[in-house]
Amino acid sequence: MLCEEASMRSTSRVADVSINTVAKSLVDAGKACAMFHDDTVRDLTMRSFTRLTNAFSKKFKNHVHMVALHTVWHNFVKMHATLRTTPAMSAGVADRLWSMEDVAAIVESAAPKAGKRGMYKTAPQISN
Repeated sequence: MLCEEASMRSTSRVADVSINTVAKSLVDAGKACAMFHDDTVRDLTMRSFTRLTNAFSKKFKNHVHMVALHTVWHNFVKMHATLRTTPAMSAGVADRLWSMEDVAAIVESAAPKAGKRGMYKTAPQISN
């Protein structure tokens, strides 16, 4: 709403409106952003945030992984209608549209490799 080196007072002077009108429009913009965020979070793509689904994350660590996967999908895989490309491509971070196979390959490469298991501890012998 407000540009760099612009304040509410200078905006009210340039627009020739009351400073209360500028403040009210900022509050309305903040409410609109909050409503948009709430609708996005409660959307079907973010079902692990809501509790009454099978995808609900009970452990915080699993929730963090889910948010990371959703962020990668949203920025690299999903084609946005307004941009007509992905946000990563429009920002210059990616040069092509990713597929879910690309994301799965990254997840598999970051996963720890299974090593050889050690010896099990033997239970102490109880003598009678």
